[in-house]
Amino acid sequence: MVRGVVEWHRHGLNEPERVTRATDEYREESDPFADWVVANFEPDPGGFVPSSEIKQRGERVHPKLPGQPQAWSKAVARQFGAEVSKRAGKRGVVGVRTLAADIFGQPS
Repeated sequence: MVRGVVEWHRHGLNEPERVTRATDEYREESDPFADWVVANFEPDPGGFVPSSEIKQRGERVHPKLPGQPQAWSKAVARQFGAEVSKRAGKRGVVGVRTLAADIFGQPS
């Protein structure tokens, strides 16, 4: 028993791989922000969406989520493997475009 306590102090509790996999799957399936992103934007090599527009769309659905427009843009860019950059003096996401309506059917 003492050996078990010593191992626990050295290495902590090791989560079984099965539990880790199930937790990861659950997190992927229950990510409302990721669902919102794919419902409102899509990859487009020539596309560009200003950060302010991304934040406005987001605040319609998640009005209490804090954050600067840049934070919203980084999250959208990360979802699509795109990048945040400037075009015509506006910061936004290069490589995506907005869909015609958001998840609730609101026009863009």
